[in-house]
Amino acid sequence: MNNKKFLIALLLFAGSSLLSNAQKETDPRLHAEGDKGWGMYQASDTTKSKRVLLIGDSILGGYLAEVLKALKDEVAIDYWITPINEGSPELFSSLQRVMSHGPYDIIHFNIGLHGWPKGRVDDTKYEAIMQQYIDILKKGSPNADLIWATTTPVTVKGDSSKLNEEINPIIVSRNKMALVVMKKNHVEIDDLYGLMVNNLPMARGDMFHWTPEGVHLQGEAVIEIIKKSLSRK
Repeated sequence: MNNKKFLIALLLFAGSSLLSNAQKETDPRLHAEGDKGWGMYQASDTTKSKRVLLIGDSILGGYLAEVLKALKDEVAIDYWITPINEGSPELFSSLQRVMSHGPYDIIHFNIGLHGWPKGRVDDTKYEAIMQQYIDILKKGSPNADLIWATTTPVTVKGDSSKLNEEINPIIVSRNKMALVVMKKNHVEIDDLYGLMVNNLPMARGDMFHWTPEGVHLQGEAVIEIIKKSLSRK
């Protein structure tokens, strides 16, 4: 291979190795909601004095646009939309990469909707996993206000009025275990589960996602709690 062909091959290899997280992070069970795919996205406006990081899965993808619109004049917002679950081998290394873009003033995060299938997460280690997750957030942004959003309910497919008897108890159990860790670490709670379990008719009918009305309700809750945190700062 001559030098020119070698250089072209090297450039092609380098390009393929720099695929974005949005292209790498895939999960056939749940798709990314909204206009954005899975991945880490950074704010284009870096002139704001306050920085916010949003972490979540397809639920974040749903209410993201509303939050960005409401807070665009106040803060710079980075966001990580990911299907990575609590048992994923790459969870902590991925989170550390995301936190390398900090420090942040406020971090609103959620994890839980992708971890329910049997064998994905060891519940005996759940609290330890969530503690390590918090430790990484604190190390990356020592002065950030941390806000944890509870995982939203899972309903019966085709019947939004009923909770899924197989999956939803797992969501409830893990929300409770995570809550122990959050209280221990003085993390503020954004109870999206409690909000939506009282508004099940707003479920879309696909078990996991929500109608525009439900997404709007979640967005309002997230905006409100972030604004309260900003007012304290």
